[in-house]
Amino acid sequence: MTEWTKMNQELRRKSCQTLPKVADPIQRFRLLVLKTGCGGVKNIARKFRMWDLNNDKKITWDEFKRSSMDIGIDNMSENDLKKVFCHFDQDASGYIDREEFLSTMRPHMNEARRTLAKRAFAQMDRTGDGLITIHDLIDNYDVSKHPKYVNGDMSKRDVYMEFLRSFDVDDHYRGKDEEDESPVITLEEWMDFYCGVSASVDDDAFFNLMIRNSWRLEI
Repeated sequence: MTEWTKMNQELRRKSCQTLPKVADPIQRFRLLVLKTGCGGVKNIARKFRMWDLNNDKKITWDEFKRSSMDIGIDNMSENDLKKVFCHFDQDASGYIDREEFLSTMRPHMNEARRTLAKRAFAQMDRTGDGLITIHDLIDNYDVSKHPKYVNGDMSKRDVYMEFLRSFDVDDHYRGKDEEDESPVITLEEWMDFYCGVSASVDDDAFFNLMIRNSWRLEI
């Protein structure tokens, strides 16, 4: 079992354990998002984007309800779900701001952890352009122990692409042609993911060690 699998399981366990003690719909919604794993915030951000057909970064009630159900939040009453929506729709305009909502959903991560996660991103971003690209991964991500690379099911490029797609929410792409085109990771997407990871790790020292070992930090 990989460390990522263990962290996902721990986050789900903690969320399930806390849920019965929480009555506030907004807090319950956050726990239900985290119950889907470390990438919960990232996943709902992706669903919101899919349903935001006109790309105005505003979410209607129907879009909100569909996105919530799509990521597995189907055991929350529609009445409570509506309360969450209305909490953010303060002016009763019929929609909520996507970024404001996601900001509230992100689990708290203390400053020391945020600083470490940002340093890891900066080290991965070899070109310093504010994005992690497939070219950055070549120097940073050792695929030699990836099970699908070992058994021949995936090439190095396949593994890199899988990694980039697992973080990318808004379908950011970089490439001169179709063959070179590949997803990229923004700092916001990186931090969203590590907010979920942080919520599964109680000990600061372990979080520190985990990030340093994962990305062979030079800091």
